[in-house]
Amino acid sequence: MRVKRERMNPGPIRSRMRHAKNPDNFMTQAGWRVGIDVGGTFTDIVAVSPDGRVASAKATTDTNDALAALAQCLSAIGLEWEAVGDLVHGTTRITNAIVEGHLARVTLIATEGFADVLAIGRQNRRDLYSLSAPPKATPLVPGERRLEVTERMGPDGAVQVPLLEAEIDAALKARCEHGC
Repeated sequence: MRVKRERMNPGPIRSRMRHAKNPDNFMTQAGWRVGIDVGGTFTDIVAVSPDGRVASAKATTDTNDALAALAQCLSAIGLEWEAVGDLVHGTTRITNAIVEGHLARVTLIATEGFADVLAIGRQNRRDLYSLSAPPKATPLVPGERRLEVTERMGPDGAVQVPLLEAEIDAALKARCEHGC
């Protein structure tokens, strides 16, 4: 199935390069460290060369194609993917979605006995027994969408009880019978 995407006008791209001693070969050196932040409005990029040169750019985020703004930012500073050695990604889009409650419906498949761990939370609350403590946030995955499968990993990461693909299929089938 092919999905047709309409591209938004990405708007102006702002870029800045500092410490460029030789602009002709500024972006050809491999091993650049690149940090990106994809926001709901703008995508920001900061790139640092192995010898400490810095370049940055900002482009309008295309909500239908987040990679388009990243590609525009890389192009704005003249950096090719081949020159990127390390990539760090952050996003405020997900944070905004959580805060605004605009999340996709998901299902969590967890090890048997651990499906509720994320909803239970941690014991390191300041006022563990206070009756006036603020209520906990609603879990991102409701109880009916948390499934368990029999598998177990040891503390050393070794498989103690292997995960069976048939068990995953059965859990998902049972979930979809109640509405995916």
